[in-house]
Amino acid sequence: MVYCSVDYRTKVYREAARKEVVPGICAGCKGEYPQRYKNSTTCSRECWTIAYARRAEPMPDKACALEGCDATFTPKSRIQKCCSERHGQAHWNRTSRANGSQPNSPWSERRKAAYHKRRAQKRGTQVEDIRPIDIYERDVWLCGLCATPVAPDCAWPDPMSPSLDHILPLSKGGTHTYENVQLAHLTCNVSKGNRIAA
Repeated sequence: MVYCSVDYRTKVYREAARKEVVPGICAGCKGEYPQRYKNSTTCSRECWTIAYARRAEPMPDKACALEGCDATFTPKSRIQKCCSERHGQAHWNRTSRANGSQPNSPWSERRKAAYHKRRAQKRGTQVEDIRPIDIYERDVWLCGLCATPVAPDCAWPDPMSPSLDHILPLSKGGTHTYENVQLAHLTCNVSKGNRIAA
């Protein structure tokens, strides 16, 4: 949007940032103050200086969270858990596996959905938010190409694992919509390629 002057634009932005006056807790003096703006954290410029100086104070040393590493380090931020980025990645991988979730698995449900959506968007075709698991359950775990059951517990890259097939391929003008997708074995889907199934 174009404004007639910088002053008017500033006035509009300030009015948009204003909200109803609610009590807030000042990060500097820890007292209560009328919070008029969404992002305000202090009651005055002096308190802001105090809060900023407090944030700039060096943090106490921590022990590295990675099992087997006995190093202590001075963290650069309050959320840093490990002495190095490499140890941080190793710690995150170990804890995510221990909790039963593997967000870095090559074909998690979230990644599958994002991959298919991105492919369709690149082609400029009609796109809907589709979760592959919803399509699998809709098709009662039957392959749309060979009409045999698909094992729900079979995981990629097994050739018999479930995959999302576009009935009319995206390369032939197909859409990424519920009507144009079906469940298929990975091997059936790869064998079909971009042909239109009979």
